[in-house]
Amino acid sequence: MNRRALLLTGSILVALAPATLAQEGAAAGRFMPLTDLRGLEASGRTRWPELARLIDDAHALTAARGEPTGAAALRRRHGASLTRRGADRDRAALAEAWAALEVLERAAPADASPHAAVRRQVVAVIEAGLARAAAREGVRAPRLVDPDVSGGALAGSLAALPRVPVTTQALAEAAAHLLLALAQDARAHGAPPPGPLGDAALAATLARAGRAEVWRAEGRSARGPYAAEVLIEHDHGRLHVERRGPGAPAVRLVLERQGGAWEGSAEVATTSLAGALAGADTGPARLGLRLTPRADGALDGAWTLERAGAQVDAGEEVLRRETPSTGVAALLGASDLMTEIVAAVRPVAARGTVPAGLVLTTGNAADPRALVTGPEIFGEYARAIAAAEREVLLQTFVWETESQASARVLAAIAALAARPAAEDAPPVRVRLLLNAHRLAGGSFERLRAAVAALGLDPRRVDVQVGRYRHTLLGALHTKSLVVDGRVALVGGANLEVVHDAGTPWFDTAYRVEGEVAQGVRADFVEAWRRATGEDLPALPRDGGRAGEVPMLLATRHADGNPFTNSTRDPQGAAFLTAITRARRLVRLHSPNLNDDAVKRALLAAVLERGVKVELVLSLGFNERTESLPGQGGGNLKNVTALHRALEARGGPAAAALLDARWFADASGTPIVGNGPGAAHAKYASFDGHVAIVGSTNLDTQSLNHSREVNVVVDDVATTAAWDAAVFEPSFARAAPARAPAVDVALGE
Repeated sequence: MNRRALLLTGSILVALAPATLAQEGAAAGRFMPLTDLRGLEASGRTRWPELARLIDDAHALTAARGEPTGAAALRRRHGASLTRRGADRDRAALAEAWAALEVLERAAPADASPHAAVRRQVVAVIEAGLARAAAREGVRAPRLVDPDVSGGALAGSLAALPRVPVTTQALAEAAAHLLLALAQDARAHGAPPPGPLGDAALAATLARAGRAEVWRAEGRSARGPYAAEVLIEHDHGRLHVERRGPGAPAVRLVLERQGGAWEGSAEVATTSLAGALAGADTGPARLGLRLTPRADGALDGAWTLERAGAQVDAGEEVLRRETPSTGVAALLGASDLMTEIVAAVRPVAARGTVPAGLVLTTGNAADPRALVTGPEIFGEYARAIAAAEREVLLQTFVWETESQASARVLAAIAALAARPAAEDAPPVRVRLLLNAHRLAGGSFERLRAAVAALGLDPRRVDVQVGRYRHTLLGALHTKSLVVDGRVALVGGANLEVVHDAGTPWFDTAYRVEGEVAQGVRADFVEAWRRATGEDLPALPRDGGRAGEVPMLLATRHADGNPFTNSTRDPQGAAFLTAITRARRLVRLHSPNLNDDAVKRALLAAVLERGVKVELVLSLGFNERTESLPGQGGGNLKNVTALHRALEARGGPAAAALLDARWFADASGTPIVGNGPGAAHAKYASFDGHVAIVGSTNLDTQSLNHSREVNVVVDDVATTAAWDAAVFEPSFARAAPARAPAVDVALGE
């Protein structure tokens, strides 16, 4: 979903108007039909099935009339402006749809065709978007030459406007969605009634197009209960809000982001909001509105109405979405890709370990430092623990008490008891949870003994150790630390000797702060309850916001069923959506990759969307266990199979889009097996905008069986910093793992 689409549709269509088309439109005068329709190529038909049918209708009509419809005629007429690659392909599709509308409009009886009304509505949206853009830039708003514009005249008038560079596929795609939705609505329901953007018919159409949302507000003021329909558009962090009741004039406001809410005010021609919704008009007043997102996806609204400096009415309301949409993510400022991830996660949120209200949060900040290798990771663990005021929650898959990581963490816990504190201060609550196979309890007993040896005063520090029991499968694979419900560290490193200084494994952890830490805490609380039966008391929230970065928790419960192959959980939905919906670049760093759903997603990303995929994998890591029946096999087997599948289905060029490499030492020599310096890091980034970090390997165990926690971070600056610290150096020195046949085919 592209929250800028409504405001930039005009700019997109400016870019669509080639000079040749503008010249022909001017020469032909007011009406110049675009009857050359080439249809859509196969990939376009898959991408736009409804749009293809619309164009086919017009194509068949022009062919029956003996008019030119072929691509050759179209290219002669419009030169090289309509191409089949990248964003130009989508712009071409949009131009085709506009032409098809004109053809169908000409063919229908004048009193029966809804298409002219549709076109006028699109033009109105374009003009509104241009006006808002001009206001932001402080320039005079351009106007289109004719409200009843036809294809040629529209092209001419748009060509005369200042050109705005539009290069992203997402914007062209948004415009095509908008135009298609308007056309479909007109064909199904007849022409929408004339009027402003807030009319219900057009509002619902725009909502179906995914560019705006229709909400219903129900509230109460001093004058009694009321209800209203509310249309919300998203514009670079602002909300354009339009409210109306049956037969009432529209009330329009622009709300600016203020912390965790949006606020704004506007002049209205009535002395009460309830009066405005009932159509009353008793004099000008100023309406102030504040909207605050709720955990359940609704909005809390609070408003006041003032006249001549005195408050004449006020009320509170709840807004709930009327139309299906990915809504909350876009409303909270999430990117297009994050919005799609949220849409995929929402139906399976209950299958994760975190309450629905904490799955997506925005009051967050991410540390741009990526913590790389054990000394750096557990040094940060120790610093965070030593700063704790109320609570420390730590869970891990492996805890070796002889490791340097264990020594650092236990020393930090001991420091909590040594620092000054008020006599009546409650003890700092410390809970340590580790995975424990039912037949092997040694690690748990050794950790308990190590904690007891600290001799801590329970009045200062209350430490308890728990074990998460399982049989063969369904392990607690999570690695997380949460301090005071405000700071969380997630990553892939266990407290093991392999992370000691010297030649540690290549592993990572990431520090995030804010509301997301409450979610990571909720995951721990749920795991602790399963392991020990104890419910940890809630922590009071301080109400502050650490930042403005949208973050989503992608989790899954443990599943010990050896026959399960399900990824219907927030973790699976997040990873698979991010891979398949990325537009240009997928970067994955994992010790193992063999899950069948992940492999299918990678093939789809390359073959269907032309996405570049960069992989860094470990050669021979955990080879014995990954090669057990049903586990998917080792990395060499799977990388070879992926390249062969791509070459067979898309040729050498498609196979070359998958750049898989073996993790290597500084000399570029692959590190084989689980020895010193091996790679155990889990990292993923998508289009340089969204990163997923946490405990998940891209293998059968993590995707189908283990309990996992990951944070999806929607922030360009953070993703760039983590890419530069983790992925890019590793990828640069890694050894190519591409199949030799691909090298030969590419002449390399």
